[in-house]
Amino acid sequence: MNYEVKYIEEQGKIEDMVFIFDGNFSILSEFLDDVESFSKEYLEIFDRLLSGEVEKYSANGNCCSFEADKDKTIVEFLYPENENERKICTVNTHELRLLMDEWLKKKAEFFKSKKK
Repeated sequence: MNYEVKYIEEQGKIEDMVFIFDGNFSILSEFLDDVESFSKEYLEIFDRLLSGEVEKYSANGNCCSFEADKDKTIVEFLYPENENERKICTVNTHELRLLMDEWLKKKAEFFKSKKK
């Protein structure tokens, strides 16, 4: 899955980072914020789905909801600017799980480098 890393500056100092996705996948940026907040739970859910232990799972995070099975995950942004225009994307569950790992690793590296 292609993304661009964007660094967030406040008062000339880099404070945070985000992954930016194109097109319909743009809501994955918000979804990854939920992954950061609920990392242990989300990782366990997706591992259980991919192993076949669970057939389907759905949940609401802080800004996104998702419905997933072993093959696909549907992510919806909970707070669209226009309520009549839902922001939804569908991604391969295995790819999304790998993206979650990548996100958490890069976030940890980012915060570790900030402490130096």
